[in-house]
Amino acid sequence: MSLVALVVWQIKWYIVLPLWLTFATLEGLYMTSALNKVPDGAWFTVSLAIIIATVFSTWRFGKEHQWRSERKGRLPRLSQLVKTKENFVVLTEDFGGGEVTPMKG
Repeated sequence: MSLVALVVWQIKWYIVLPLWLTFATLEGLYMTSALNKVPDGAWFTVSLAIIIATVFSTWRFGKEHQWRSERKGRLPRLSQLVKTKENFVVLTEDFGGGEVTPMKG
């Protein structure tokens, strides 16, 4: 969230820093308390969190590759349409060559 605030929203660093410190402190306290309980059985919760984080990270990694691949495979509309001498818009022969007509809706 801090990176989004700094990079995307372009909020000044001195405004983001106190919020980041607050959340980093709370997260750090929670993590140390959870790690102190590992010998008594908290290993299950920590391992479950690691598994879920791995699944989410892998999912995001795969989706980004899918989006990149789909972006490369797109054709510009101008390569699919041509205008005839009578000012009709038709598809190129590669896409069937039919006339493109407007429709309501």
